[in-house]
Amino acid sequence: MKPNSNCPYCARPFGDGGGSTKDHVFVGALGGHFTVSACRDCNSRIGSDIEGKLLKTGSALHLLRQLNGARQWLRGKFGADEVEIEHRFGDPGIRFVRPVTTKRDKDKVEYQITAGLDQAKELLEQITVGLGLDDDEVNGIWASRKVQSVGDQFIQMDVSYDLILARRLAVKVALGACGLVYGDNFIVSSLADEMRTILWNNEMAGESCSNEILVVMEQYLSGLSIFDEIGFSTLRPSAEGSQVSLVPVGRQLAVFVTLCGWDVTFGNGPLFSTAQPVAGQFPVLILDGTPVPTVRDVTADVGSALQRLQQSEILDEEDDDLAPE
Repeated sequence: MKPNSNCPYCARPFGDGGGSTKDHVFVGALGGHFTVSACRDCNSRIGSDIEGKLLKTGSALHLLRQLNGARQWLRGKFGADEVEIEHRFGDPGIRFVRPVTTKRDKDKVEYQITAGLDQAKELLEQITVGLGLDDDEVNGIWASRKVQSVGDQFIQMDVSYDLILARRLAVKVALGACGLVYGDNFIVSSLADEMRTILWNNEMAGESCSNEILVVMEQYLSGLSIFDEIGFSTLRPSAEGSQVSLVPVGRQLAVFVTLCGWDVTFGNGPLFSTAQPVAGQFPVLILDGTPVPTVRDVTADVGSALQRLQQSEILDEEDDDLAPE
């Protein structure tokens, strides 16, 4: 990896952007490890305008964060009656949003609690604490509760995902990762300039990978696998972990980013017209959290694997030409 003196997200010297800060290349809230030097202005703007919005409650990346251990309570609707509840991944219990209803009749107040066991017991203690009931009376109320199995019920959640912001995030990760590995040689390149036009454009800017290009991508990715110090990895999106892949498709370059195994752009990654190598060789695979030497070795190993695959395809074509009709 090479130190950079310019911000990968705006190409300015750090002093022109409020000074140097450390930015997580792969979203820190999702467990990102690598950091790259970036200007304070870009770091703050990306955090609030892109990552912050994609991580807000009710978004797909917020849900992904919970699946990876954040354990925050999530709103949802329970069963066919769509009762509002809260739940956490890895926690068998649920909490009802409005668990207590009251009915007043002259000098009498009737409470009805509809909740899971833990929540119901906690609420019963809160309600009876000021009523002067002894333990036997409270235990009698608890023993008279009605228990209903919810084993066949389901939880419904509404999840949103802004695909424009997702594309901008994918480009941000690619800029940060390549800036981290290649330094200023990449940051001032025409490819980086093209990426920045999408990063700061709040519209569906730039070209996206078509179905035809995705087929070509499969041809490039098929068989391109390497072994590194942390085990088996591949150019295909990993089942877990975070990575960015930059793969040439003809005269263009496709960018694919996964966060915790989540394909950020649903296979519809941004496509760039500049596919020439910049201080290195494409295709490039950068894995988050690997040792520094491994990141650089990946680039060379994948390039060698691509050459072997292409050579194999050439030999196959020659064999086809020699085959008898």
